[in-house]
Amino acid sequence: MNKQKVVFVGPSGAGKTTAIQTVSRSRAGFSEHQQNGQELQHNMLFGQSVDYELINLRDGQTLQLLGTQGSQNSETIQVLLHRGVAAVVILISNAVSNPLAKLREQLLQIGELAKTTRIVVGVSHMDVKPDPGATVFSCELHKFEVFECLEHNIPLLVVDPRDPQDMGLLLETALYIRKDDAELELA
Repeated sequence: MNKQKVVFVGPSGAGKTTAIQTVSRSRAGFSEHQQNGQELQHNMLFGQSVDYELINLRDGQTLQLLGTQGSQNSETIQVLLHRGVAAVVILISNAVSNPLAKLREQLLQIGELAKTTRIVVGVSHMDVKPDPGATVFSCELHKFEVFECLEHNIPLLVVDPRDPQDMGLLLETALYIRKDDAELELA
């Protein structure tokens, strides 16, 4: 059985816990739910609380979702990111002060890992605060891609972490960015 680990990172209030709960509750495309409907687990890893969900996919693979707490230090996040991660989902709330700076912070924490790991950015709360818009976020991502000499683009989606369709699309995008890996059947 193959296990795919997806790590959700981002500042406090971006919707990481909500996103994982939404995927867990919707279970669209999943054969069974490992926790049988229980609340999201908050596990301790290196003394830090981490949201955790384990979901069995239809094709026999397992999807492991981990969500870092917004206040966690970069050392803890680095340990998580360098342990067999299939994809990283960066969630940024547009409703916070200077969301572009928050995106830059998250990208800098990921750094070189962006060359070898699938990454997708989800911007939440655009309905609450529409500026800066998706185009401005895309430009910021392009600067990072050039700086890190990436050979691929980092996808950007405007999402609502409470919406199962948005979260399904976000995960599918994260897991299917590169076609050299075996694809998962999510739908």
